Amino acid sequence: MSTPMFSIVIPVYNIEEYIHECVKSVLSQDFSDYECILIDDGSTDNCPEICDEYAATDERFRVIHQENRGPSVARNAGIIVAEGDYIVLLDGDDIFVSRSALQNLSNIISGTKAEIIFNTKLTKFSTPEDRENVDMIISPIKTYRPMQLIKESKKNKAVLLGGAFYTVKRIFIIENNIFYKENILHEDIHWAPRLFCNCEFIAINNNPFYGYRINRHGSTTNTKTNKRLNSYLVILNDLFLLSENESSIYKKNIYASFYKNVWWKIFVAVATSMFGDIDFETRKRMIHELKKYSHCLLHTTTPKYFSIFLCIKIFSIENAMSLYLFLQRLRSKP
Repeated sequence: MSTPMFSIVIPVYNIEEYIHECVKSVLSQDFSDYECILIDDGSTDNCPEICDEYAATDERFRVIHQENRGPSVARNAGIIVAEGDYIVLLDGDDIFVSRSALQNLSNIISGTKAEIIFNTKLTKFSTPEDRENVDMIISPIKTYRPMQLIKESKKNKAVLLGGAFYTVKRIFIIENNIFYKENILHEDIHWAPRLFCNCEFIAINNNPFYGYRINRHGSTTNTKTNKRLNSYLVILNDLFLLSENESSIYKKNIYASFYKNVWWKIFVAVATSMFGDIDFETRKRMIHELKKYSHCLLHTTTPKYFSIFLCIKIFSIENAMSLYLFLQRLRSKP
């Protein structure tokens, strides 16, 4: 059997209500040169049987059953056994929003030979009806150097941190050892900067691609625990160390751009309690780490960040948070 062009890696955990819609979006593709790897991450509902049924009826589907160890371990397991040229990541409660998603990817790869493709089109939906009118305009293929793409994303306020946004050549992941960090939330934020620092250029896919389900009860995104903040802190520390140990100024700046964004996520979360109540010890630790890494705000010319940095240095981080909340209130006034 010839090597498939794509290996679609789908972690599955207690999503029997959604997995059929996810797999249906794969089966409905007008491009068929793929394999689909379903990783049953210790599901306790009917997902294991559902996955086995798909594998029994379509030879392109394979199933890995494992103990529940989280999406990072599941994705890594899928990448390791994958045989396709490129890895496509799809969560089991999400979908390909277009029947031409894989065909468009294939066209971009053929035209650019890129190791990484950044899929810009993310369609958010709660029900299937929310995604009926997807913009199907096809844009010209573009490629960017990593830092060029970072600057372009700032200009357009685009998001670069989601792992599902990236289609990556499998051998590129293996040779550069760019697997997901385990036992953290928001593992995509840890993964993307390492992709950027190991490639020459990134191709852009502006075609409709990924359907992201929002407001699902029990999803990781909706889980309000201190683990989210602790995960951000692990990512911040790791990206800072990667930057410090990097000899290339160009790569240092790439890592700095990403860990500045993580710093800001922690700052906003602590200032607004956006993840719910934060216990005293966690808040104290976050405040300490925010002070420690506050210099990362200097990796931008944005007045807001510079004002916050000056407030931290002259007064305190608590006052900086008060300043941030005051500025937010001003912005929200009509």
